[in-house]
Amino acid sequence: MFFLLAIDTCLTTTGVALFENEHPVAATYHRSERQHASRLLKDIDNILSSRRIGLADLKCIAVTTGPGSFTGLRVGLTTAKSLAYSHGIPVVGVNSLECLAHGVYGHRGTVAVVVDAKKNEVYAALYKTFDSLSEPIEIGVAFVDNPISAAQRLTTLAAGDTTTAQSPRDVLVVGDGALVYADVFSHCPFRSGPTLWNVVHPECVGALGLRRFAQGSAISWEAIEPVYLRKAEAELTVGPPTGIPLMEVRNA
Repeated sequence: MFFLLAIDTCLTTTGVALFENEHPVAATYHRSERQHASRLLKDIDNILSSRRIGLADLKCIAVTTGPGSFTGLRVGLTTAKSLAYSHGIPVVGVNSLECLAHGVYGHRGTVAVVVDAKKNEVYAALYKTFDSLSEPIEIGVAFVDNPISAAQRLTTLAAGDTTTAQSPRDVLVVGDGALVYADVFSHCPFRSGPTLWNVVHPECVGALGLRRFAQGSAISWEAIEPVYLRKAEAELTVGPPTGIPLMEVRNA
C-alpha cells in the first residue's frame, strides 16, 4: 500500500491530505494565516489517526515550496523536513502557484494565478491547463511585481500566447491577489472563478506530488528548498533539522 502525505502552509490556509495509492482518502484545511504552527501537527496527527496508520507507513511527503509567506513556508518545510528526516521518507516539492492552477477543476484553457505578496506586490504566473489528470504548463515564468505592472504583464503574456486560440477575455484568474487588488484586476480582460479556487487545496498538492514521485523527482529532506521570488527573501534559508527532529507526531 502506497501512502503519501501532502502539506501546505505557504499562503493563508493550513492544509493536510493523505493519499492511499492514487486517491485522496482524508483531507483538511483551515484559514489560519497566523496559526500554521499550532494547527499543522495536530492536523497531521488527526489525519493519520483517522486511517489508523503511522508515519512509518508513509512512502512520500509532498509539500508546497512557495512562493508564499516566509513564516508559512518555514513552518511547512521545517515540518516536512523533520518528519522525513526522522523516518527516512523521501520528499517532493510542489509550487504553490501551480497548485492553484491545478485546482481549477475541469478548466481547459489559460489560467492567470495572482497571489497577494503583501507590500503592495503580487506573485503571478500564467498557466495552460488541460484537465484534472494533467499538470499545468507554465507560460513564461512566475514573477513578483506591483499589481498594476503584474496585470499588464499577464495581459501581454496571454495575448502573445500562440499555443492557444483563446483571447485574453477567455483567461480565468484565480488567487487572492485578484481580490485584494480588485480595483486593478477588475479592469483586466480576464474572468473570475468561484472563491473556492482562490486557495491552495492539499488534494492538489498531493496529486501533483504523486506525479513528481512517479517521475522520479523525490529527494531527501536535505535537498528540499523554498522558492522565493523576492530577492531579500531569497537570502533567507529554512534551517534543516539537526540531531533530534524539531517536531514529532504522536503516532510515529
